[in-house]
Amino acid sequence: MGRFSLSAPSFTIAGIGNSPVLVSELPSGLKNHEFQHVFYGRGMGIHGITLTEGANLKDLLSERLKPSQGLIRDGLFVIAGVDGYRCAVTYSEIMNRKDNAAVIIQDRGVDKSGGRFSCLFTADFFSDRAIKSISEIRLVQGN
Repeated sequence: MGRFSLSAPSFTIAGIGNSPVLVSELPSGLKNHEFQHVFYGRGMGIHGITLTEGANLKDLLSERLKPSQGLIRDGLFVIAGVDGYRCAVTYSEIMNRKDNAAVIIQDRGVDKSGGRFSCLFTADFFSDRAIKSISEIRLVQGN
């Protein structure tokens, strides 16, 4: 029996525009930011205060997605990992934050186990919405 890889070298942005966009590397103009956050979960309790670096997902999506009243009211994204793990996040949680927190996307490099791209919600105390090995970010509502 073949072995299933839990690593994805790229991901797709779908549900925005006429066709999906394949992302195999983050754009060079996308700025990385450092965030301090408390991470708790995954059966290990508190992980302490961690310094994390990544690009704001808002910056990656904003060139493809213009704000509208419908998106602010009804916009919903699903972020999926290659293993099938998914989380739902509102448009406003990503694109309309006013608390200096962010949803960040990390390029962990091509040789990393756990997948190249991961997503972290810096405002979340629990790790439930942290996704490793992103396979797709899809706008499912609010078009």
